[in-house]
Amino acid sequence: MALTQEELQSVVSAVLSAIRTNSLTIDQLTSATDISDTDNIEIGGGKKVSFAVLKSKIAGMTESQFQTFSQTISAQTTLLTPVRCTDEADLAAKAATAPVGQQFYIPEDD
Repeated sequence: MALTQEELQSVVSAVLSAIRTNSLTIDQLTSATDISDTDNIEIGGGKKVSFAVLKSKIAGMTESQFQTFSQTISAQTTLLTPVRCTDEADLAAKAATAPVGQQFYIPEDD
């Protein structure tokens, strides 16, 4: 038995709603200070790497490779720092040229 377009849309809406309800933003995740070799880290594109593999790759880097890696990590983490905006117009202006994933905030009364 085939689904009608309305039934299909209802199923899609229910699935998307469940995904939103059960998803967390990066800020909502629990921070970890102890990492075991079997812990996995997302590396983007739907891929993961174990901490043991990541640790091994970093340990095998030359000094030059490590410096490049360190600079790249520093640049990427800088992007995750929320940018303060004075008002909605300032936020819109900054968001227009910001990298994907950049977060902004307008402080409540200082």
